[in-house]
Amino acid sequence: MQSNDQRLLERILEDQHRKLAPDKSRDDFFTFFAADKALQDWDLDNDEITDGIVDGAHDCVIDGIWTFVDERYITANANQFLPSRAGKIELVIVQAKNSSGYQESVIEKLTSIFRLCWIWAGRRRISVPHTNAELLERTRRFLHVPEELASSFLQVHIKVIYANKSAETPHPNVKAKGDRLRRELSKITSDTRADLEYLNAVDLRERTARGAKAVAQLVFIETPMSTLLGEGYVCLARLDEYYRFITSDNEALRLELFEANVRDYAGSTAVDNAIR
Repeated sequence: MQSNDQRLLERILEDQHRKLAPDKSRDDFFTFFAADKALQDWDLDNDEITDGIVDGAHDCVIDGIWTFVDERYITANANQFLPSRAGKIELVIVQAKNSSGYQESVIEKLTSIFRLCWIWAGRRRISVPHTNAELLERTRRFLHVPEELASSFLQVHIKVIYANKSAETPHPNVKAKGDRLRRELSKITSDTRADLEYLNAVDLRERTARGAKAVAQLVFIETPMSTLLGEGYVCLARLDEYYRFITSDNEALRLELFEANVRDYAGSTAVDNAIR
C-alpha cells in the first residue's frame, strides 16, 4: 500500500511530466526529475541536467554523472576553458529508479564498474567492455580535470545519490554495501572524500517544495538605507555573513542571486586573458 508521501509524489510527477516533457517515457522523466532534485544546490539549467544523463543500454546502473570545478559544471567543451587554478572538483553520480525500494544489487554493480572505469594511471583512454559511450565520455571529463590541474592539489569530492519512490529508508544490508562503495571511492586519491545519499519519496517531495521558492537571509549591521528610487537597499554586513548569504548549504555559489556576466562564463578568451 502506498504511503501518503508516495501518492503525493506520484501526483507531482504526473503534473510535471504532462507540463514539462509529455514526449518522454515515465521512466525517462523520473530520471530527469530525480537528477534535477539531486543537483538542486548546483543551480543547473535543463540542458546541463540532460547533458549529464547517460541512462540507456550498458549504462552500468549509472543514470547520470556530472563534474564540477569550484561549483561550475564541466561540459564537453569546457575542458579547454579550465581555470589555471582551482580549489576542488566534485563528481555527482545519480542512480534513479522509477519504483519503490532500494536494492543491494544496484550498489554491488556500482562498486564493480567504478573499479573498472576509474583507473588512476594517467590513462587518457578508457576501454571498458559493455559500457555506453556517454558514460565513458563523462568519466573521462572527470579524470581529465585532476591531471590538468594537478598543481592546484584539488580536493576531490564524489557524491553518489540513489533515488527512488520508496516510503522508507534503505535496509541495513543496503547501507552496509553502500559504506563499502563509499570506501572504494575514497581510494581514488588521498584527498578524496566520498558520500552516498539516499533520496526517497519524502526527500523528493521536500526538494520539490524547496525549489518552488528561494529564500536567503542576510544578517546586517545597523539599519539599511533605502535607495532614492525605493527599489533597493544599501546595508553593511560582515564578510562571513555575506558569504553565507550568497552560498548554499554545500557552499556552492547561489547563481540565481547574480546577473549573468559574459566575462565569467565565456572561458579563457583573448579578452579575458588580456584583462587578467
